[in-house]
Amino acid sequence: MISSVIFDVGNVLVDWSVQSFLRAKGYDESQAADLVGGTLNLEWHSVSDLGVPLDENVRQRKAIYPQDADALALYRDKWHETVVGSIDGTVELLQRLAKANVDLYAITNFPADQFGPFYERFGFMNLFQSIVVSGELGLKKPDPRIYALALDRFGCDADASLFIDDRRENCLAAARFGIQTHVFQGPECLAKDLIKRGLLAG
Repeated sequence: MISSVIFDVGNVLVDWSVQSFLRAKGYDESQAADLVGGTLNLEWHSVSDLGVPLDENVRQRKAIYPQDADALALYRDKWHETVVGSIDGTVELLQRLAKANVDLYAITNFPADQFGPFYERFGFMNLFQSIVVSGELGLKKPDPRIYALALDRFGCDADASLFIDDRRENCLAAARFGIQTHVFQGPECLAKDLIKRGLLAG
């Protein structure tokens, strides 16, 4: 029986889209796609997920890509607007799990210096009993050490835990610890799985 559910945050509970952010700031579709595929790519952003402050990460990137200094400054100054909003269907499932007295936790790849304002912005985050933030540890998914640390901090048994993440590689890493997993493809699929597992009523 599953007694604990561990959520990813970005693109599971909230819509994080740098490309949508850039489009909203006046870049056309082609420009936004080029930036997300190059200067502002996920691999570069992940340096902040590992604990490098966003200001410093942007400063170093500007030195390499001075032609994109304006986009980098915008990314730094308005970072929280890259979180477009909540994924309401998943938030509703989170709330239902809380009402069902399921233990709720989160593991998120997230810059440490941006997490406080994010937490305050989205009230549903207080439903989690504990949250592991990659930037606070210098470890990020799918590094196996972050799962070991999370299980210890949460006090969870791996085989009694379900981990939900939109990235298959992160779920595979969790599964190696014996954690049950769900690769997130939308709230509807997740709802069916939670019902099938007996965590929510149909």
